Amino acid sequence: MKHHDKVLVFAPNQAGERFVQDLSESGGSPNVMACNSAEQLFAMKQNLLIKPQDMEFSKAFVFEEELDQCCKVLEIITKWMCGTIYVITRKHYPQMIYRALGADYVIRTTSEDLSFLMDKRVDLDERRD
Repeated sequence: MKHHDKVLVFAPNQAGERFVQDLSESGGSPNVMACNSAEQLFAMKQNLLIKPQDMEFSKAFVFEEELDQCCKVLEIITKWMCGTIYVITRKHYPQMIYRALGADYVIRTTSEDLSFLMDKRVDLDERRD
């Protein structure tokens, strides 16, 4: 797989974990960023744990569980990430918070079914141009 095909996922909740599983099942090769021991255990079981600063990614999907944690993740990955960053949240914080920290898109959803993210991975970038 070429570097521009690599996807980084920060998945601190069930929605994020389900997205990682869907990406894996669809033939994708997601890489998981972990911030605590529970997330590391999940990623290790899936054989997906990486040191993100050592790789190049075309996209990052950051699932928000807590605002402060999401902001820290955005601050970290924007230092070395050149690709598109998506924040997926159920919260109603102003999207300018996320954008100021480097997010290109903020997707608010209350749906348990996030398969639309799989369908829109390319479409979102095409609309941006």
